[in-house]
Amino acid sequence: TGDGNEYPQNQNTSVELHYPIDLSGRTAAWLSYFAAMKYQSNKDSAFFEVKEGNGEWKALVAMAARSKSWKRYDVNLSSYCGAGHEPISIRFRFLTDENPGSLNRWGLIVDDIYIIADHDFLAVDNGLLNVPEKFKLMSAYPNPFNASVNIPYTIPNNGNVDLKIYDVLGREVYQTEIKHTAPGYYNLHWNGRSNTGIILTSGIYFINVQFENRSETSKIMFLK
Repeated sequence: TGDGNEYPQNQNTSVELHYPIDLSGRTAAWLSYFAAMKYQSNKDSAFFEVKEGNGEWKALVAMAARSKSWKRYDVNLSSYCGAGHEPISIRFRFLTDENPGSLNRWGLIVDDIYIIADHDFLAVDNGLLNVPEKFKLMSAYPNPFNASVNIPYTIPNNGNVDLKIYDVLGREVYQTEIKHTAPGYYNLHWNGRSNTGIILTSGIYFINVQFENRSETSKIMFLK
């Protein structure tokens, strides 16, 4: 809220992910984000909060007021993993009192929100803005890659994603199936190993991602 230079008083405002995150099929998860903030110390405050199912919001992080430069925050979400847990909602909340602040108190900025769930990289910051309109396999990065590569894709609704990686001879070297309970922007992290854990040789590989009745393929280069 505000004009970018000064925020209003008596505000309790928040931005929430449009869809919940299901971690019931995971064993461990961390959420990371970067935040910069400038507001009245000890008076106004900002929080990262989580709600499981229809439960109450719980503040997991209270952010300090003097971090004018970007700071990374890491939040352990492993307590929401495993069978029996409901999907979680996440939000960032900014609370101000009745006292006017000085000029150039612009409040809270959050960026680069993502979750590491087991070995997968799930980007969620775009989910604060909108829901993807279609399935799309985006460009893997970095490419060429050495230690690991990120494979981003979008899905417009819930469903299963089947990802396979082939070598230049057409042999399948890696496969995984991921169940998504919500639409969104996702990113699979691959470390250049086969399903049996063997480090593959340098060369060109092909990524194939299938969602419902659609399939898309892209090329990557592995350099050891």
